[in-house]
Amino acid sequence: MNDGSNVKVLIFGSCISRDIFELDKDGSIVIKDYFARSSFASVYSSGGVIVDYDGVDINSPFRRRAVVRDLNNQFINDLKCIEFDVLILDFIDERFDYFLTDDGAVFVLSDELLQSNFILPSGRRIAADSDEKFNLFCLGWNNFWAEIIKLGCESKIIVNAPFWAKETNCGKKFHVGHVDKNNNILNRIYSIVKKDVPLSQVIVFDKINAYVPLVHKWGCQPFHFNNEFGYNVLGRIKRMNKKPKLFLVTRFSIFQPGSLSWVASKTENGDKDSYFNQLYSPDRLDLRLYILSNLSLPLVAEGQNYCDIVHVIQYSNTLPAQYLESLKKINLEFKFIKLCCVEEDSVIRVVNDNTVIDETFAVANLDDDDLLNINYFISVAQYITSNNVGFYVSFGLGFTGFLETSSHQMTNIRSVHRPFINIGLARVNKKHADMEFYSESMVTGSVNHVLVDKMYPCILDSRSECFFWIRSIVQDTTAKKTDPMTAILADMDSFSLVNNKNDVFDKFPLLAPFSNEGSIESIVLSDEIKSLSSKFIYFSIPDSCRGIEQIILSYELSCPADIRGNNALVKLVFDGEEPSNIKNFIKSASSEIGWYRYLNTKPGKINATVTLDISSGCPISIGIRSWNTDLEMSLEKLVLSYKK
Repeated sequence: MNDGSNVKVLIFGSCISRDIFELDKDGSIVIKDYFARSSFASVYSSGGVIVDYDGVDINSPFRRRAVVRDLNNQFINDLKCIEFDVLILDFIDERFDYFLTDDGAVFVLSDELLQSNFILPSGRRIAADSDEKFNLFCLGWNNFWAEIIKLGCESKIIVNAPFWAKETNCGKKFHVGHVDKNNNILNRIYSIVKKDVPLSQVIVFDKINAYVPLVHKWGCQPFHFNNEFGYNVLGRIKRMNKKPKLFLVTRFSIFQPGSLSWVASKTENGDKDSYFNQLYSPDRLDLRLYILSNLSLPLVAEGQNYCDIVHVIQYSNTLPAQYLESLKKINLEFKFIKLCCVEEDSVIRVVNDNTVIDETFAVANLDDDDLLNINYFISVAQYITSNNVGFYVSFGLGFTGFLETSSHQMTNIRSVHRPFINIGLARVNKKHADMEFYSESMVTGSVNHVLVDKMYPCILDSRSECFFWIRSIVQDTTAKKTDPMTAILADMDSFSLVNNKNDVFDKFPLLAPFSNEGSIESIVLSDEIKSLSSKFIYFSIPDSCRGIEQIILSYELSCPADIRGNNALVKLVFDGEEPSNIKNFIKSASSEIGWYRYLNTKPGKINATVTLDISSGCPISIGIRSWNTDLEMSLEKLVLSYKK
């Protein structure tokens, strides 16, 4: 997206895209280059370029340059070198036939080329409406789109996609067969292009006849459009190039005693002092401030390249003064922050003051100890459109890890798939008038995030990791647990371990210096499918595990559709005296079971883990069996991991 006042535009198409910029009265658009009389089939043809084009004798310098650049495939190199904010495409010039040389080179048989003295090489003509020509176009388009993905320019593409008109706006009719033939060509092309380019970046038109005048500077043609058409496209381009508005809302330790919306605020017996001390304890606030300033906000700053971000950080007037001063210092560095004291201001007021009437925007939550990456901002930007107003947008794929409060080291990193997680859950809205929105509740986010798909239409996109859910001993969700660490590890065990930490650091580079887990040893205990029954299957624990504090068992289960929770368990077997206490495990009254823990059973294939604290004693083996069910399920893989 463009951050300055001018929009840099590259054009690959025809006059229907080039001429509209003559209507740009405010000079906000700069044409970087214009490629006409060409096709992706010729630009990316396998036969290479036509080097002998001296015979292209055309009086118009522009037309000669257009033909020559199609022959020498110049667009390939220029696409990589030219800096642009928008690449606008149209396919009106696909009305021309192709020429395929015996060497496999393709070029466009434009009127300009045919009227020149250019001598065609050995080869043959391919009709504009033939299947062969369409297949060549598809090959070229696929190569072009692969290059666009490599350049990271998918969001910069705009397709100007009109059809030919059957008559002018005053009723003069064009040759029906000629119009239908070319509209069929365009229809096939648009069907391919729309599979790659988001529909929000494709400009389509109703009642195209209204845009075709009888008098036009290039002559009356079914594809020569008037200024009304130009203003329509120009406005769409300017709006599409504008970065979508995104409000991030972060609650920085808001004091709300008695509120049932947050775990930490559910005070028992009106014990406000205990809640106050826990909320504002230095350990808790120092860690949150550290994450916010060193990890979260730098990522949001990078997101400014894709969204116009206003980051609302809410706080209470009871926040200790030194932390409020820290927030104000952070605000000086990150200008997109709006500090908001909840006793004096509101998110609705901030949103109202930073939007204009008829503007579409989104509001998303981001806790002060969680992270959103570039993937998130790129992805959410494409959904903040007028067509999606009233929708929630969830990005369900990410990571989680445990952050040590003293060393700030990130350990136990897991892959997370949790649709409608609150991190980055976006609500697309629109401002109708001053303090009037499509939905006020979608500004405030008053609906429980786990229920949104029952109350609103939703978009779920879990194609790429977008969030990092940071766990710590001072996190609020386990603040009231008797043993917070055990509760955290038990919850994290429901997610798969990340075997290659580089996968995480590619998505969250700022976390790389915070991970110092050392090398991880993994031992496959079983990779053969084993049916579970009421009899235990035993696996020996290697001697190399003696003397370490923690091991992680990663298991893969295949369960039937009617399985229920807790229908399988793992037990620990010790040689001699058993420990008196084992975190995450329960001591059964049955001597056959002993120390055990349920496995995660649910329909389908499950990948999960069991974290085992063995500082008090290492088992010699483990046993796995089904529990309270005769249903068939199988253990497909079991891996033991520990840090050397």
